[in-house]
Amino acid sequence: YNAYAAGQWFLAVLYGREKSAGWCRDNGICTTSVMGALAGNDNSAGGYLIPEEMEQSIINLRETRGVFRQYARTVPMASDVKNIPRRTGGLTGYWTTDNAQITESQPSYDNVQLVAKKLGAICLYSSEVAEDAVITMADELATEIAYIFAIEEDQAGFLGDGTSTYGGITGLVNTIAAGSTDTAATGNTSFATLDLDDFEAMLGNLPEFPGIDPAWYISKAGWAASMLRLQAAAGGNTVATL
Repeated sequence: YNAYAAGQWFLAVLYGREKSAGWCRDNGICTTSVMGALAGNDNSAGGYLIPEEMEQSIINLRETRGVFRQYARTVPMASDVKNIPRRTGGLTGYWTTDNAQITESQPSYDNVQLVAKKLGAICLYSSEVAEDAVITMADELATEIAYIFAIEEDQAGFLGDGTSTYGGITGLVNTIAAGSTDTAATGNTSFATLDLDDFEAMLGNLPEFPGIDPAWYISKAGWAASMLRLQAAAGGNTVATL
């Protein structure tokens, strides 16, 4: 529709097509005659007469989000609550001798309870916007809602503290066991001061579970100030600059 509307406007204004002018009037598009050269970048030279139908898209300056979901395990749920068995302890082995009684032991299990959380967003817009919008408003709002959902998921997944701010979700920062974390050396309190020993010590705490697929989660600014800095200082690397 947008391309067709723009074409009808050109035929009406630049070539005087009455049929096209009628179509524009029926569809609410101004066809005021253009005096002099048409300059879209200068309103006084006719730019203000160019219909908004010529603009086909919105410039979206959205940072890439949805990092947490990319690596999270998605579990289908038939109800709001689902329990998944978890092994918490195993058998105990005992060195023994011939004909001796072996001490009995049992593995232990508990449940990990998954509770579905509901996240919503709503936006009201007029029927005029729906009818006359340059872009397909439903598509734009769907993209906007998906974006804000990704932000909320990232914040809850990484930073959630169990409060209503994060939908009652406790994120990685607040659930990682003490033995799985590492504190940087004294004085290394920023990305710019982290050193290779800090990263190696953290890697040393990573357990070797079957099928584990570890990944680094770090902001681009943090990566540049720490990891890229260490890579460049290691020697044998060429860091290109623009």
